[in-house]
Amino acid sequence: MLTYNATFSKIDGQVIWRGKSVEEQGEFSAFLAGPTRSRLFDEQQYTRYEADLRALATTEMASNTITRLLASQPDKAPWEVGEALAECFLEEERGVKFPWNTERDKRTPKASLPGADLVGFIEEGDEAVLVLGEVKTSSDANSPPLVMYGKSGLIHQLDNLAADNLDSQLFAEMVASEM
Repeated sequence: MLTYNATFSKIDGQVIWRGKSVEEQGEFSAFLAGPTRSRLFDEQQYTRYEADLRALATTEMASNTITRLLASQPDKAPWEVGEALAECFLEEERGVKFPWNTERDKRTPKASLPGADLVGFIEEGDEAVLVLGEVKTSSDANSPPLVMYGKSGLIHQLDNLAADNLDSQLFAEMVASEM
């Protein structure tokens, strides 16, 4: 579990934003190298895909081609790392479940999918609560960072996300009843 300090926080209706600062760099590096990397590269699905491809290879040339293909993943953008980190943190800290890795939805290497960055749920007894989240990744040392503000800032995105889901409680109840 990551040890962190809360650096800023605000609640406005159903919209909540929080900033956290990690205390132990070694702990943070291990979290990035472990669960975050696994989520970012969708290692669970990748392992299955690799096994299926290797089973198809019947010659050494085919095996070499598959090896090159599997090694040709594009570099990940900082925002992709930020979203994977946020998902892993929310899974560990709050028990949020993300049943689908959005890496599987990307059609192009530089895709930025529409809609909420994070879509998951939390089970509360016999009910499930829908979790929608937006993530901003920044190296800005200000607290809160400048990515919080402006027309493309996190606060504006969260407000829009909440406005697009005005009856989110009803929606969450419908989702929970279908599970």
